Amino acid sequence: MKNSITIFAAIIMMAGLSTKTMAQGVGGDLENTAVWAKIVVPISITEVTDLHFGTMLPGTGGTCVLNTANSRSFTGAIGTTVAPTSYNATYTITGGVSSAYILSLPSSPIVVTETAGNTATMTIDAWTVKFLGQIEEVANGATSQFDANGADAFTIGATLHVAAGQASGIYAGTFDVIADYN
Repeated sequence: MKNSITIFAAIIMMAGLSTKTMAQGVGGDLENTAVWAKIVVPISITEVTDLHFGTMLPGTGGTCVLNTANSRSFTGAIGTTVAPTSYNATYTITGGVSSAYILSLPSSPIVVTETAGNTATMTIDAWTVKFLGQIEEVANGATSQFDANGADAFTIGATLHVAAGQASGIYAGTFDVIADYN
C-alpha cells in the first residue's frame, strides 16, 4: 500500500510539473506575427534536340569541343567528316513569370558506350550553356530568368574525349538537366 501511495504521489507531482502556466494580467505582452506562403508554377523542361558531336576519325586521339553555337573544334589528331553534322542539345523551359532559375548539369564526366559491342567508351565533360539572348557560360550553376510569359530556352555544348584508335561505332548515353528556382 505504501508503494501505491508513493507511485500515486509521484504521478501527481509529474502531472503538476508538466502543466504550462500562463502569465495573465499585469505585465503581459502580445505580438501579432504575419504568416505567408508562396506557390510557384512547376518548372518544365522540354528537349528539342539531343547532343550530337557528329562523325569523326579517331586518329591518335584528342577532344571534340562542341560550343553552344554548334561549332566544333578539335585538339589532338582527330579527323572530321562532313556527314552527319554535329548539333547542340536544345531545350525550351517554362516556369514562373519573370522568376530566376538555376541550371545544373553533370559535375563529373558522363560515359557514352558503343552501342553494338557495349565495351568501348568515351567520356563527355566541360558542359557549357547559352540561354536565350545571353552569352555562353559554364553550365553548373548557370542562371537565367523566365520572360513575361514564363518561358526561356537554352542550348548545351560539351567536350567529347576520343582515345587513340577509338573503336568505330555509334556511341550513346544520357545526362541529366536539372532546373530549379533560384
